[in-house]
Amino acid sequence: MDIQGIASTITLSGFAQSLATAIQKAAWNARRLQLPHPDLEQLQTDPFLALQTWFTQIERMASGKRFLLCLDEFERLSELIDATNSRAPLNFLRHLMQHCPQWILLFSGSHTPDELDPYWSDYLINTQSLHLTYLEEPEARELILKPVEKFPEIYHPQAVDRIVELTACQPYLVQLTCLLVVDRLNQKSRELTGKRGTAIPEFQATREDIDGLISKVLEVGGMYFRELWTKTLSDRERDFIQDLMAGTVDPGNQRLIKKLIKKQVIAEVEPGNYQIKVPLVQHYFQSVLTDDYPSS
Repeated sequence: MDIQGIASTITLSGFAQSLATAIQKAAWNARRLQLPHPDLEQLQTDPFLALQTWFTQIERMASGKRFLLCLDEFERLSELIDATNSRAPLNFLRHLMQHCPQWILLFSGSHTPDELDPYWSDYLINTQSLHLTYLEEPEARELILKPVEKFPEIYHPQAVDRIVELTACQPYLVQLTCLLVVDRLNQKSRELTGKRGTAIPEFQATREDIDGLISKVLEVGGMYFRELWTKTLSDRERDFIQDLMAGTVDPGNQRLIKKLIKKQVIAEVEPGNYQIKVPLVQHYFQSVLTDDYPSS
């Protein structure tokens, strides 16, 4: 479930109905499982009691089955809580975790529990945290060279090295860069042949081609970079980044440094010496700090 979209509603009944609709669509798309409809009238009057009743119906319909409910960008629920002045959505989710063993909840987001408002701790008390990191270099190279079976050899070895270097194996940035490489080679093929859909094995991206795409990556991936700068980082962390890039960082601020390392924004290259972990992210930070970043 994309909580960013579901939580855009400003009412509890609207959230409950959107959540139920999203669950029905996901069950059908993933498993061709047709779930019953919730009581729409009760959703309006007592939305979370209606959801509890509906979840019980689903459990009875699929006795012996277990359901994984993944709530992506779960921290957006804070916006709904602020808009409604009610923590009923979190009470409902905690009820599921404690009393409905057929349901497994997975909360995914870009914020760690200690970065959320204090009230969250009461509702996530029974959860376990799992930190997802970047790809290993062999995995990134496989993603670049073999995203699908029989993928043509479109990269010069130095181009692959450059993608790994620029992205630090961050999976989204690897795939975005590769997408733009394929688009560029397809465009080159059409320009040379005048035909759409021409195979492109005879063209290979070079290291220079990858460098030439940096500004395009920053433009096309603008939402990712802006989210990182404006939402993932706090004011103090942005100040630290600015000092780091200016060469005036205070290495004694270990608590802040450890948080930025955990967020994989910076890396310690040697004791007491830090740098931005992902070169593409550093390019974006530099453009922001010089007011020279690509428009959306």
